[in-house]
Parts: sequence; structure tokens; C-alpha cells
Amino acid sequence: MKTVTINKHTIKIYDSIEDLSITRFHKYNKFLLIDSGVGSDLQDVTNHINRAIKYIDTDSKLAKIELSNLLQNIHLINEELSPKYLAYSALVYEIDGKLVTDLSDDGLKQVHEKLNDIPISFINAFIEGVKKKMDSELTLYFPSLFEDSSSKEYFARLKERTLLLLNSIIEGNDNGKRIEQIDNFLFSLAKPKIFSGPESAEIQFDKQFEEMSLVLQQHIGSDTSKMTVIQYYSGFDLYKKQMKAK
Repeated sequence: MKTVTINKHTIKIYDSIEDLSITRFHKYNKFLLIDSGVGSDLQDVTNHINRAIKYIDTDSKLAKIELSNLLQNIHLINEELSPKYLAYSALVYEIDGKLVTDLSDDGLKQVHEKLNDIPISFINAFIEGVKKKMDSELTLYFPSLFEDSSSKEYFARLKERTLLLLNSIIEGNDNGKRIEQIDNFLFSLAKPKIFSGPESAEIQFDKQFEEMSLVLQQHIGSDTSKMTVIQYYSGFDLYKKQMKAK
């Protein structure tokens, strides 16, 4: 946990899986999921429109999902509500000596309102730093659960694209066709998720977490809601190994 003082606020914030509760971690990840799929600013509006245009000729169903997410995006802009900032709020332990215990959506909105004078640049930098730190910790402690071959493929293609661009600039070679192939591949990895109705990614994310927690709770006989992230995934990793052995 780290303590920061900014704009006359003294804030204690979780930044490690060792002391962060699994409940807060779930909230944090859920709002980052919404932010990545829906967004809440004008740049996200542009992104949804551009992707919908590209999908119209190849997959009309995905184009409709993009337009539906665009409507959700506009709603969040009108409400002046950013999922990214609610994710940040879920990691706040204490504000000016007062504990933050209400993790409901309304409770997290109140946290955001109390801290709305904090620069956006600070919040963005903090979230990126915390995400990188916790992702590294999770991969280090639980590689079988968090190492993602698809992400490795993504970064490998991204690296190849960068080298091709540099080669085009320095050597003058025409690598346009290969770069276009890589662009199409990278685009195919980012298929939009549904964020409305019973099949909403947000609802499915909550259900999967609850199901996973119930299975783990039955197996180890402990209240998973009181666990830290490292305790939770240690228990789940042990459960998987035992089931595999059986």
C-alpha cells in the first residue's frame, strides 16, 4: 500500500496483490473491462465509429455491437462518469484518515466525487503503474493462470510491424502489404464484447467470479470475500492442481 498527498488530500492506495482484497480486485478489473470495451470520452466515440465502419463490410453483427457500445459510451460521457476512475476508486483504502469501505457502484462514485480535483494525468499514470505491477506479480506467482499466449503473439506481431516500418523509412523498402496483413490480424484480436442485455460482458464477468468463488469456498471451507488476491489465487491454483491429480 502506498500513501500519496495531492491537492491537500492524503490518500492511501492499494498497489499490490499481497494486501489488496479479492473483492476490490474484482471491482477494479470489472471497471477496466468496461473502460476497454465501452470507454467514456470523445476519443472512444471516434474509435467505435471507425471500428463499426470497418466491420460493416466484413461482419455486420460486430458492427452492431460496436454501435451499441457507442451508445453506452455516449451515455457515460453525458453522465460524466468514467469507468477508469471508478477502477481507481476501488483501490482507495483511505482518504484524509477516513476508511473507504463502501464498494458499491454508488460508494465508488462518491469516492470519485471526493477526489474529482485530482488531475486526470495522475489517475492515468497511477492506474497504469498499478496494473503493470500487479500483472507482473500475478504472472510471477501464478504463471499457469496468468501467462497468456495470445498476448505474446500480439506483442510479437506488434514488434514485427515496428521493425517493418523502420525498415521502410531507413531502407526505403515497400513493406506495405505485410504491414497491412499484421494490421488485419491485430484488428481481428480486438473483437468487441457486448455490454448491454443479459449477455453483457459485465454480467458474465460478475457471474464467473461468483461461481469461481463458490467452488473455491466449498473446496477450502473459508470465506473467499475476506481473502487477499494472493490468498485467493493461491487457493485456486491449489484446487486446480488437486483436481488434475485426481
